[in-house]
Amino acid sequence: MRRECPDVHTGIYIDDRTLWTDSNDLQGSLSRALKVSAEVDTAMHSVLHPDKGEMFGTSTASRKALQPLAARVGPVSKQFKLLGIRYNTTKACRTPEEPKWRQQITRRLKRISYATRSLYRRKWAVRALVLPLFSFVGGWTRPPLASITKWRMDVERAVLGKITAGRSAFLAWSAQLGHQLDPLFVLDFKAVTLERWKVRQTARGISVSEAAGARIAEVCHRWSWTRVGLGQFDTPHGTLDLGWDGKACIEHAARTAWEKHLWLKEPRCADARTQQASRRRHPCFAAHKGILQATDSAATDRAMACGAAWDYRVLSVKLGRQISCVCGEPDPTRRHCTFHCNTLRSTALRRPITGAEEGLMIPLMPVPMAVPSRQAGVNQAIAQALASMPPGQILCGTDGGSSKKCRGGWVTQRAGWGVAFGQQSFGGVVPGYDQVALAAETWALITLLRAAGQVQRSLLVIIDNSTVVCRSKAVLRGDHVPSEAPQAWVHIRHLLVLTGSLVEWVPAHDKHPEWAPPVAGHSPEEWRRLSDGADKQASEYGKQSLQRHAAPIAGQDAALKWAAAALKQHFQAMKALSAFVH
Repeated sequence: MRRECPDVHTGIYIDDRTLWTDSNDLQGSLSRALKVSAEVDTAMHSVLHPDKGEMFGTSTASRKALQPLAARVGPVSKQFKLLGIRYNTTKACRTPEEPKWRQQITRRLKRISYATRSLYRRKWAVRALVLPLFSFVGGWTRPPLASITKWRMDVERAVLGKITAGRSAFLAWSAQLGHQLDPLFVLDFKAVTLERWKVRQTARGISVSEAAGARIAEVCHRWSWTRVGLGQFDTPHGTLDLGWDGKACIEHAARTAWEKHLWLKEPRCADARTQQASRRRHPCFAAHKGILQATDSAATDRAMACGAAWDYRVLSVKLGRQISCVCGEPDPTRRHCTFHCNTLRSTALRRPITGAEEGLMIPLMPVPMAVPSRQAGVNQAIAQALASMPPGQILCGTDGGSSKKCRGGWVTQRAGWGVAFGQQSFGGVVPGYDQVALAAETWALITLLRAAGQVQRSLLVIIDNSTVVCRSKAVLRGDHVPSEAPQAWVHIRHLLVLTGSLVEWVPAHDKHPEWAPPVAGHSPEEWRRLSDGADKQASEYGKQSLQRHAAPIAGQDAALKWAAAALKQHFQAMKALSAFVH
């Protein structure tokens, strides 16, 4: 085929095949390709069925040119289905949807609501039995937004039993249901997963298209991300690199962007002050989440914590007459009773600043500044110290640590790295979006190996993290490239081969007293001493980095306290109003 028809490309998956060409002579090119493929079919005793085939073109002229081949291959279509994914060749419909999805999704969600009353089991059933029906197409296309909106409402009914009148969609999904049940998030995250797969293929040396597809461009627009390269995104909270950051870090960045998107679409957040303050801040809804997820919370408390009104709009219907507040205000709203009634409100609580604080009791909390991105430089202090060591393989210890504080539902995490050899130890702050302990351990190893590569010294690196040790040995053998941070591990393999270094495991913090080094002639005390020296450096720099963000963490504490006090005052005001009118 390649020799006879160089302008035709083939795609084969088990018993399915496709022929692709952009030749000016479509009919002639495909006719020659069909003649060659017929010889293969004859040799393999296969038969081409025109009723199972179809042709497509991206323009009206190309579709007309294919018509003479319809009797041999199949009809000419404007859309086609390949490996379960529907594609369109015109601008008439860009969001195809399988007809069977509508009935299957609705039927399964109804059965889930009947099958169990456990909230946990309902969530599990939706994730296992409903979302996989369509989520696999998210990397390439998506169903219409109208269908996704309907499925989202059906999921809410199946899990929670009903959609509470007047509830906030932001609170219902971010604080109660979660991002993993949202059909739109699942579809969008599949596009990120496809980008992550491309990064891993590139790390393995397999050529892939680095151009941004339509789906990842749509996701970036929705989440306020900017794609700067294959697998690299500028986000409001730092640069996310799919080739260096772990899966949990990537999902956290996606969840944060999803929450901000829901927040900005909330009708009670449409005022100018809220929109302006939301550019650099994140909603603090941890107090609401605690009430909504508590099993002992009253139904009315959960409804009010979800933004539903329990004011004159409910009480006047129950009593069948117009009601007035304690202060005499007719038709008192929840905002009036909580923040403006001089009789019911507490003077100790500050008045709301934004419309979101008044309508949802959700303040905006500050978030720490973005961590600087990774650089390709070499730590010259470590390189000079390695160069001054006696000849031979150098025994080195590396470690990484991470310190974090969770305030108002926002986790502020900062990591430090440390290395030790001889009588010297070095450390620093871990760059990049991923700030977990595994990322810190990996960066400590990279920093040390880069310095060793510059001065051409071989190392025996001891690490107390078994995951880093096992992955280092696996990539050194050339077995595979890990799915998490593939580019980082390919870089580590290059440095290990370049320097002729080895990696071994050592117990951490005096654990396993019976342990002995796997290398003959080495003392366990020396290995543990170097590991402890690197650990002290990593812990010190991790804590120092976290202390630099004391101001935003204090702001998160203040936002959480205000939200909790506002909810408490809101509940008391509504109960006092109900008792008064009754």
